[in-house]
Amino acid sequence: MIKGTVYEQRRKCGKPNCHCADGEPHRSMVLSRSDRGRTKLVTIPSGHLKDFRVLTERYQRFRSARARLGQIYKAMVKLIDQLEEARRKEP
Repeated sequence: MIKGTVYEQRRKCGKPNCHCADGEPHRSMVLSRSDRGRTKLVTIPSGHLKDFRVLTERYQRFRSARARLGQIYKAMVKLIDQLEEARRKEP
């Protein structure tokens, strides 16, 4: 798993004689990730795009499943508290 998002970055390099000055900007695939509160962009090496997409999608599915488990846990604790309260009220 890799924490982050894969996307295409388009940018102009700033060189006045480069083709990107008047036309299409440079394109590269990057991994955007957070490191100590700051966003870092990592260029994905050619031929590894599919691997990075799979690994970032796994991380996103993991985070979603973890959040869902947290919700289920809270619901279970609430039910257990209700059961305990009901048992205390029994004569």
